[in-house]
Amino acid sequence: MQKSIARNPNMLRTLIGLGLTLIIVLGYAVYSASLDSEYYLYTTSNEEVDVQLEQQDQGDGTVVFTAEVTGAFTWVNFSVEGLPAGGELEVTSGGQRWWSHPALVEWKSGIFNCLAPDDDFEIVNTCDLSYTHSATPDDEGLTRLRGLLDDELPLSGMGSLRAVNETVAQEEVEQMIAAADSTVTWRIVLRAEHDIDPADVTVTMTVVEHDFVNIEPFKLDPVTEGFWSLTALLGCLFLVLLLPMGFYYGSRLKEKAEARGRDAALAEESEHVGEPA
Repeated sequence: MQKSIARNPNMLRTLIGLGLTLIIVLGYAVYSASLDSEYYLYTTSNEEVDVQLEQQDQGDGTVVFTAEVTGAFTWVNFSVEGLPAGGELEVTSGGQRWWSHPALVEWKSGIFNCLAPDDDFEIVNTCDLSYTHSATPDDEGLTRLRGLLDDELPLSGMGSLRAVNETVAQEEVEQMIAAADSTVTWRIVLRAEHDIDPADVTVTMTVVEHDFVNIEPFKLDPVTEGFWSLTALLGCLFLVLLLPMGFYYGSRLKEKAEARGRDAALAEESEHVGEPA
């Protein structure tokens, strides 16, 4: 390569020209992609709503509450204060299974939320799916149970999807929310070894409801993206040209050194020739 570049300086110009062409083409590709994205960001209400409970039967060591909710829901939360030690909270949904796991009560700290990638890197639900779930009081005497009714809706209230245009994207989001819309009846049972006075316990239930809010195209700043892409390409070009340019300039310096050596030798030889015998 060193000899080729030394004998043919046009090779270096060709490499530089190809590198600049690559920069222009890829820069335009990044710029056009940032202007016209096929991805859309949508927002749902993600509002936590209190549910009105109705007390039903009260038997030996049990108190029963019922409730009915209608809408598109993700999280459902149950909390009981005053349940005696050794008691149990049992919640059953009518007509729809739901996910739950003991670790979900710590979800606000970001530890666990049911959804995790499997061996094929696909997001799956790792919680227990059933009609009935239960919980017992913790060390502070508070009984908490948290579940998930639908795992297709965005748990944080924000999601993304790919569509041909914004109208189609909005239709898909609205269809997703409509598919999750349902009416669920709940039966909440408090159990203990002895009779429970309803006045001594406080039972609360909340659900997180989702309604469509808005949707917008996913946008990138073309100037910023173009700057970073240009920086990356220039860095790659520099690394690609560094070696051949080093060979080229090294060979030129070597030729100059050899030329100076030859000139010095010829000058010395001429001096010897001119001296009298």
